[in-house]
Amino acid sequence: MLFRSLDATVGGHVEPGMSYEDTVIKECLEETGLRLDARQLIFLVKTHTKHVDAVRHCSNHALRGVYAGLHAGNIADLHIEQDMGEGFEAWSRDALLHLSDTDRNRFIPALVSEASLRMLEQARHRLAGKVQQACNQHANHPRQG
Repeated sequence: MLFRSLDATVGGHVEPGMSYEDTVIKECLEETGLRLDARQLIFLVKTHTKHVDAVRHCSNHALRGVYAGLHAGNIADLHIEQDMGEGFEAWSRDALLHLSDTDRNRFIPALVSEASLRMLEQARHRLAGKVQQACNQHANHPRQG
């Protein structure tokens, strides 16, 4: 998930009968306490990875769907999944681009890779467009009181 001032990932496995979107919503609720609607999600990319297990002589294929969403609330609104971490920290994209070696080692390497940072920028642009579209719709259709 991409939060206004917090870059975070939420993840999980897609269970039989569930869509990617249903999984994102379920995992986001479990891992952050946020209740999302599928309309709040922006699909970014689907990836395919293959891992070959040299010991068992088999391969494992994984499909991964990546989505972005916007949490306009406060970081204090987020609730960490029980026994799964210590809390949340806010990191701007600019700070992530200029991490010291010490800070870089605090992250899962894939989260601060060039590809992930490009995806983060793509999400930021698309979310900004979605927010602007919502503002335009509101301006064009003000609530009647």
